[in-house]
Amino acid sequence: MAGVLSRFPPFAFLLLYVMNYKLAIAGLMVTVAMYVQLPLLPTMLLYAAPSYTAVQAAAVAAMPGVGVFALGCFSSYLVQHYRRNMVCIVALLALAVLSYLLFYLTGNVATLSGSMLRSSAYFGSGTGLFILLAVRFAQGAVFGLAQMVLSSTLVIDTCESPRRTAANQAAAWFARFALALGPMAAVALLMYREHIIDAVGWDAGGWGYAAVAFAFRAALLASALLCVVSAALVMAVRFPFKAPEEIVPHVSTDRFFLSQGKWLFINLVFLVAAVGALLYADMTVAFYALLMLGLLLALLAENTVCSNVGAGSAVQVGMLLVLFAAALFICGGAVARWLAPLFLGCGVGVSGARFLSLFITLSPHCRRGTAQSTFFLARELGLYAGVFIFSAMSPFEGNGMTARLALLLSLVSFVMFFVFTNKWYLRHKNR
Repeated sequence: MAGVLSRFPPFAFLLLYVMNYKLAIAGLMVTVAMYVQLPLLPTMLLYAAPSYTAVQAAAVAAMPGVGVFALGCFSSYLVQHYRRNMVCIVALLALAVLSYLLFYLTGNVATLSGSMLRSSAYFGSGTGLFILLAVRFAQGAVFGLAQMVLSSTLVIDTCESPRRTAANQAAAWFARFALALGPMAAVALLMYREHIIDAVGWDAGGWGYAAVAFAFRAALLASALLCVVSAALVMAVRFPFKAPEEIVPHVSTDRFFLSQGKWLFINLVFLVAAVGALLYADMTVAFYALLMLGLLLALLAENTVCSNVGAGSAVQVGMLLVLFAAALFICGGAVARWLAPLFLGCGVGVSGARFLSLFITLSPHCRRGTAQSTFFLARELGLYAGVFIFSAMSPFEGNGMTARLALLLSLVSFVMFFVFTNKWYLRHKNR
């Protein structure tokens, strides 16, 4: 049992056994707080400001994928010179403020009466676009800092040494669950307002716009609340004293980016971009429920049939599942609509868990947290790149073209890993 715990997290109800449950819930909540905004933001912007192009709306939606890199190089200095839990708490509260700021900025256009307000000081000009891009960038920056400190420092500091790898994996699993729970919450808000999923259609009328506006602004308030609760949970955890290092540079890659893992990083970005491009192709509660089921099946497989499978082989299996999900989206049909999210969830779960194992075993023991942060950055960059692809293309090309591009990205990722990355990893791994 100890050998299994040192490599992989145990099944669902034991995830909380290997890490502090308050930190686990905090990590899940803050990730849901970011992902709940994604399904409705591009549609909201295109309705609110017709002068915006789909590419501009997609850029606003995807900007956090760039912002997550902004503060990472300072994270080592911050956690050494300030209380590490306070760095995370301040970042979480800043994210809550930024979510509320976005709620305030959208207030002039998010009318709930059904009328279509087409002009706003915030949305109708280049200045408005810059403001939105800046707020979204800042959201990504503080979200990235909070998650890097939480997953690469706080989670590790509250675990015994033999359980740290399992704790890293457990934290990543909770973040992975947010891929389904965040969009599901957004769709539920939309259904609550108008009781119709068609309200998010690109040709919807005024009442459709009002439903999207209501759901998006409610999602922003929910995001702010989730961030505050996450900060309270982190505040409730007691951390052991850790003497700071005497000399710490203000800017460094420690706890930020593992340069040895650059090829794993690129490979994972391609794979998760394919996932991001497919994630909002079918905005129904059933789709995200099946995606969540796929993730749970992958978690079960990790501790049963895949427990003795090599990490490289398991990654390839996960990639093939994502590729197959993209192919099902292209084929269409009732059966494909039910199977695609199931395969997508299984593929994301299996490949994501083993990719993290590759990052950890590639790094020296003292840089475990840096490996975790690098994995997080690759996941977020890939996800938001996929969101940009979907948001920019779907209004014109439809979901079919987006699925074809996702198929191409997943194929490139698989071929790259099979031909080059896995062999390179075996030559350079440290553990």
